[in-house]
Amino acid sequence: MADFSLPRGVQYLVGETVEIKESVVSIIKEGFSNFGFQSFKSPALYNQDSLSFKSGDAILKEIYAFEIKGHKLGLKFDQTVPLAIYLAMNPNQKLPFKRMEFGPAWRWGDVKEGRYREFEQFDIDIVGIVNMSADAEILSVASKTISKLGLKNHVINLNNRKLLDNIIEYSGALENYSTDYMHKEIQKNVIQSLDKLDKIGLESVKSELLAKDIEQNSIDRLIEVINIKGKTNDSKLKNLESILGESKGLVEINELLDYVKAHRISNKINFNPSVARGLDYYTGPVFETIITGQESLGSVCSGGRYDDMIGQYIGNSNDIPATGISIGVSRIIQAIKNENVGSSFSRKKVYVANIGENLYFEATNIANKLRSKNIFTEINLKPELKLSKQLDLANKLGYKTVVIIGKRELENNSVEIKNFSEKDPNKKQITAKISELHKFL
Repeated sequence: MADFSLPRGVQYLVGETVEIKESVVSIIKEGFSNFGFQSFKSPALYNQDSLSFKSGDAILKEIYAFEIKGHKLGLKFDQTVPLAIYLAMNPNQKLPFKRMEFGPAWRWGDVKEGRYREFEQFDIDIVGIVNMSADAEILSVASKTISKLGLKNHVINLNNRKLLDNIIEYSGALENYSTDYMHKEIQKNVIQSLDKLDKIGLESVKSELLAKDIEQNSIDRLIEVINIKGKTNDSKLKNLESILGESKGLVEINELLDYVKAHRISNKINFNPSVARGLDYYTGPVFETIITGQESLGSVCSGGRYDDMIGQYIGNSNDIPATGISIGVSRIIQAIKNENVGSSFSRKKVYVANIGENLYFEATNIANKLRSKNIFTEINLKPELKLSKQLDLANKLGYKTVVIIGKRELENNSVEIKNFSEKDPNKKQITAKISELHKFL
């Protein structure tokens, strides 16, 4: 007997969930398009070497990889690496290049609420702009789009990879190593551990850093600095500058925050020096978006600047500046459900029931009128079914509204409307003229 159970981390989507997803994707696409991003579609399948080329060897543990007929292949784990591969294949692409892409990705990892191994992302990227105006626009379109999805209570946590490198150097973690190669390896190892703070907690991160031969006093200094205090972004930045001195990362963050003011989303941005983003390709600002009150869901929208990845794919010694962000659609849908605003993304849905077996044609006629008003309408396909069983079926199918057709009502050009979710007994079942039916739904 075959095992028909699904592997962990994948799911079927049915009914209202699919409707919510389609509405969410439509709103995101409209929001991104309004900022001038053009549509882009990449394949799912790549050579393993191209997937891990700049993302680091650690990603090989998370890629869905396989070998077939001597070819080592893998499924894409995000939408950013495929963009870099495209630009490597099309080096004459005019810049700046602003693209948006919606599609699935696959990544082995922990499975929990809103986090799957097959997931859909909606990405935007700006390639070819070196200053922080591009990053500010990325943050602006992300914040405003998330707000349009009904998730206005969110915060974008901001940090900078250059700043993290400065913090790691300040901690003393590099002092026992003399080569640039080892410094980069230590920085990479520390950043990968810090990226797990929200997943495994502070004590587990400390233990992991000790296991990576980072000394205890360096860990203590590191944790002290990434937890810098301050009531505002400016105060935290000034406190950090007093510890680290001059820092290219701090300069970039200040520049970015200045650009953000023009977009009027400063109240959504929180400077947080513990934000790491685990992938190796980030080179500047990094961002993670949290829905207030749903912190356990993790980041619903994250990304950052990756100035040297595309150039390395192309084989160009010069950096090709790029920045982008990705909205995790599965997590956004979960957040919408948690906020109980999912119904606003669903179409009006009506079930048409009939009293008596000879009213199928009349029921179909009324259903078609509702459909012409873009109302999702299903009719009873068993005319002989008693009304009580039709109502029970409609309720089980998730319909909140049932239109009931009977001979007596039709003689008066009217129908009965039963609303399962209405608490007021005077409104639970009402009579409406057929010509005005859509106004009551």
